[in-house]
Amino acid sequence: MFVLAFALIYAIKINSKLKVGCFSINSFKKHKKIMQKQKYYRIAALLAVFVSFQFASVYSVKAQTSKTAPEMSVAGIELGNRESAKAFLKSGYQPRVGKDGRPTYFFYNKWGSQVMKLTAASFEDPYFLTEIEVFSVGEKYQERHFQAEEVKYFETENNIFIGFKQSTMYFIAGVKNKGSNNEITPKAMVEMKGEPSKRAETEKNREVLSYNIADVKITGAKTEADYQADYEFYKNKLKRFSIKLVLDEKMTAKNK
Repeated sequence: MFVLAFALIYAIKINSKLKVGCFSINSFKKHKKIMQKQKYYRIAALLAVFVSFQFASVYSVKAQTSKTAPEMSVAGIELGNRESAKAFLKSGYQPRVGKDGRPTYFFYNKWGSQVMKLTAASFEDPYFLTEIEVFSVGEKYQERHFQAEEVKYFETENNIFIGFKQSTMYFIAGVKNKGSNNEITPKAMVEMKGEPSKRAETEKNREVLSYNIADVKITGAKTEADYQADYEFYKNKLKRFSIKLVLDEKMTAKNK
């Protein structure tokens, strides 16, 4: 849209200058050349308008698609995709036994400010991950976990993350940006994912947005599964989120 505005302003400016010049030129040939230049500038402006609208249309379609697509992965680990889990856990990380008896893996990010919890379907199928949870932690959190030193943010494929990211301009020119584009708020979440299936205030200043989708395709699996995502905000800042596949024992067996 900036290209469109610049092109229109520039064309109008040049056009007005040329019109003023017409009154001081008596030669018909010079006048004809000026009229031809005006024509070229009008065509250039129209082309800029056309290109800008095409760009806006493509961007709109992309935005609509992102609102309907569920978040299926974090840090490159995709729910139900064994190969992506094996690639991340290839260093031989040993799982813990979760409260429900299933294997779980815990990782800190590079700075130790976030924790990612991975939950697998069973110890017989430890790479079939059915749930990924990410939450922020402070200095008082002292649990022993593995550390993913190469991961700064545990981020989904559609750029949902916990915390604050500085803009690229800050790193290039030192221009700070404290806008909401650099962090996930409830408003930003709705703009990205659409209205939630459920919105609940669990306590003061704490809100949870839930998205439920039926029959989501699982990469490399033989069946589909219901999907649930929960995003928890405290004082309008994302502090925890989880994405998971809702599978019963029969569905899990079919996926083997």
